[in-house]
Amino acid sequence: MDTYQDSARTRRILVIDDDPDIRSLLTLTLEQAGYEVDTAEDAKTALKRFAAGAYDLVTLDVCMPGCSGVELQRKLSEGFGYGARVPSNRPDRLPPILVLTGQAVDDEIRQLLSGERVVGVLSKPLDLERLVETVNDLLTYEDRKRSRRMMALTRLARVQR
Repeated sequence: MDTYQDSARTRRILVIDDDPDIRSLLTLTLEQAGYEVDTAEDAKTALKRFAAGAYDLVTLDVCMPGCSGVELQRKLSEGFGYGARVPSNRPDRLPPILVLTGQAVDDEIRQLLSGERVVGVLSKPLDLERLVETVNDLLTYEDRKRSRRMMALTRLARVQR
């Protein structure tokens, strides 16, 4: 597995899943790929962790007791984002959210895919190499997007002087 390299800092990922075995597997896999990983077993813990720290990516299980992935994504969006999917030219308030599910794509997952910053779905059982490749690709894309935005703002500042 290739690792994502960023000379500036270690990337932080929040893994949200009610299954302790999945949390452990994802933590081990992502840490071996060079990421810093925090975990949450439920919505309450996830919201606390999210409020306390900045994350570069979130993995989100769809089926969790008490609060589904759809509900949790909505809470993250309303509490920390714009509250809805927004045009790509607006600055991001949420990190990308990668959905992990053991169920077939149904209405709940389709609803989740239309949520703010939900970038894709991976099916369980997970192909760990594909997971790391997907995470690397998503974070590389986010870096490029952030860099383009900063270059545009720098150019704009020069023009306004």
